Amino acid sequence: MGKKLDLIHPGMVIQDVLNDTKMVRNDLAHMMCLERKAINALCEGRLSISPRLAHKLSKALGASPRFWLNLQHHYEVEQLNNIIEDS
Repeated sequence: MGKKLDLIHPGMVIQDVLNDTKMVRNDLAHMMCLERKAINALCEGRLSISPRLAHKLSKALGASPRFWLNLQHHYEVEQLNNIIEDS
């Protein structure tokens, strides 16, 4: 088997974007009309990106909804692959 890479949850990508743009989570929550606890859960990898959330991220951060959904899908597929490889 090949070497496993660390999985990167889409929330980590969002946090990197926030850091790069000097935006805080509260700003993103306001832009997306969400509670800050939802943004915290997302950035900490405890919330998955749904189609509705992908649309809101697209409006707030500028990438397409498909980009955000693809990040989530890739994360979930790789997570499953790791589980299967370990069993």
